[in-house]
Amino acid sequence: MRKFSLYRLRGLCAGAFALALLLLPRRFGVDGFRLSAAAILLAGAGLLRVSARREIGEHTRAGELAAPALAVSGPYAKMRHPLYLANLFAGWGFVLLACLSVQNALILALLWSAFCRRLGVLEDRWLEAKFGDEWREWAARTPFWGVAPRKSAPSAPEKRMDENPEPSAPPRRSAWKAFRADFWTWCWQILLAALLVSRELLP
Repeated sequence: MRKFSLYRLRGLCAGAFALALLLLPRRFGVDGFRLSAAAILLAGAGLLRVSARREIGEHTRAGELAAPALAVSGPYAKMRHPLYLANLFAGWGFVLLACLSVQNALILALLWSAFCRRLGVLEDRWLEAKFGDEWREWAARTPFWGVAPRKSAPSAPEKRMDENPEPSAPPRRSAWKAFRADFWTWCWQILLAALLVSRELLP
């Protein structure tokens, strides 16, 4: 099964991003507006992540890109990469919590955005190679992050009931199982948020 190197290094890239947030000097204090905006972004990221995880079954794990079936329901009916959008929102939330200078915050936010976008582009290529026309028909009507309307895919000829059936979707998981599937992601995100906020207590 083909893998792409940036995907295999995503944990290392996320770690470098977190380290930069912790090591770059603070410029501002955690005010109410900044804290509220960060909380909204992080909460939205968490809800979107759980919603997406409910649809993808036992897809990608560790360093291997895996997709036994194409997920097209739930948030995947509105966008192709809800998990990467959730990661994008979480990264922006952490940038706000870090209270960096405007310049450093913009640089990190742009780098994180480019990283999430690039992962999605590479995954699109992999999914197209694996699922072919099925992916192309879905992608034609489904925007990358759901931020712009897409033209509907050309109507396919109607199939008789005895012809090839549509491929089965991954079994939908409960919200709790979807949450538990990302246990270590929640752990490091909570730890990072706590470290960023606790810097306010340091001299």
